Amino acid sequence: MLAGIDDVDWQSLGHAYTGSATDVPAKADLGKAGRPRTDTMVSYLRELEATHYTNADTDETPGILRRLHRRLGDRTDIRFPLLMDQLGSPDWGQRMAAINMCGEVLTGLRSPDDEPVVALARQLREPELRLNKAALDELRHLAPIAHVVADDVVTFVEEFSAGTRSHETGPGWDDTAVGKVIDVLALQGDERIVNTLASVVGRLPDPPRNLERWLTALGRYTAAELGPVLHERLVALGPDDRSTAGDRLVGGLGVLVVLRYVE
Repeated sequence: MLAGIDDVDWQSLGHAYTGSATDVPAKADLGKAGRPRTDTMVSYLRELEATHYTNADTDETPGILRRLHRRLGDRTDIRFPLLMDQLGSPDWGQRMAAINMCGEVLTGLRSPDDEPVVALARQLREPELRLNKAALDELRHLAPIAHVVADDVVTFVEEFSAGTRSHETGPGWDDTAVGKVIDVLALQGDERIVNTLASVVGRLPDPPRNLERWLTALGRYTAAELGPVLHERLVALGPDDRSTAGDRLVGGLGVLVVLRYVE
């Protein structure tokens, strides 16, 4: 088990989010008024793609999906329903490929609603950890619009604190599912996670690599709450320290100084 992971203040995160999540419908009406109907085209593309999957090696799946989407260009009336269909696919390979396309599609095109982000976050409910982590990677890139799925993200964290899911022992903290999910919430600039962030920064051997981005996202006043723990950790390292931990702590304190004079 990762050093310090059991000491992280999970309870404060659960209390912070209780009763505060935005209600998100389980499934949006993709055929609502004003939106082009594309059932026939999407069905055709689905069947065409299925043929490709049948005849292609599994390793080619992401490339096939990427080429298909790029050929469709700015046809959002087709691309978003197709992405939604693939995110709900029972085929694990198709769904993983769709997850890996979400960041590109959702940052490059404007979705008519929040449903693609909701469908992406829904992957956190699956028992397969690789699906969970792939979804979290994309949600990190979508932080400015991912606040609508805070419900699913926090529930995922709570499953670890409740023991429903087991902590990973192999990768470094930043690359664990827990590290990724806290990263998602911090990059959204959600002030309710600040106590958990202070616990993470104070207890892990090396501060998370995205520490500076967290502080920037949190803004001047909320980020300032992490100032004492950053200073305490840095003082404990000593003046001659040249470690990665020291570099990240100095970088974090530098962000606080910049925020103080810029905002």
